[in-house]
Amino acid sequence: MPGIKRSVIFRQVLANLNSSPANYAGAVSADEAYDDLAVMDAILNQEAFLLHKIAESWFNGNRTNEVGLTDIISSLSVANGALIPRHIGPVIGVLIDGIPGEIAAAAEVARLRTKNPLKLTLTGYLYGLEDNRLYFTSENPATTTATVYVYQFTRPEFANITAFKNSDSPVPGEYQQAWVDLSTGAVIPREGSMMQASQMYLNRGNQIMGEIERENRPRSATKDAQMGGE
Repeated sequence: MPGIKRSVIFRQVLANLNSSPANYAGAVSADEAYDDLAVMDAILNQEAFLLHKIAESWFNGNRTNEVGLTDIISSLSVANGALIPRHIGPVIGVLIDGIPGEIAAAAEVARLRTKNPLKLTLTGYLYGLEDNRLYFTSENPATTTATVYVYQFTRPEFANITAFKNSDSPVPGEYQQAWVDLSTGAVIPREGSMMQASQMYLNRGNQIMGEIERENRPRSATKDAQMGGE
């Protein structure tokens, strides 16, 4: 599922920089101070920042193992007691024998797994993490791996600005304005000038991010009902 067109972010950032050409849809910088590739790099840097913030937010609805942003949500097969491969943010979920695992204290899961000389049936479908190492239990003695869903992102590379503008980003649509503002704030300073404008855009982008993060926090139905009259 594609998120935001990178060409849209590029056009809006150029507009903020007052560098748009007469043909706005063409979206190439008309200002020598703002090279197309430099603007592209700033946009990609902020894209990585936004995706990292999403990954670090426990309750963000975009952290899901459902079909969707499959280019940033990875499904990994991890052996019992093995390290989970590189990822950002907390583990999204663990499937053991195709069943969603229930998280438990890692020390307890490791104890159940390693101190069972009589091969008794263990309480299944528990998992724990210790120093990024996965421990889990299963009711099937033959089970040696679990499926782990994690958030992974590799900064994309593009051969030219055209390929960049023709690409889709996994960043969800609600982050579009924050992405534009943060990218503008990152690229606008030149030789020590425009610092005040840069800070204004950065502040606004971070403010939008803060509002989105607050909305993602769980709250009671009572609070929702109270806020309904605001």
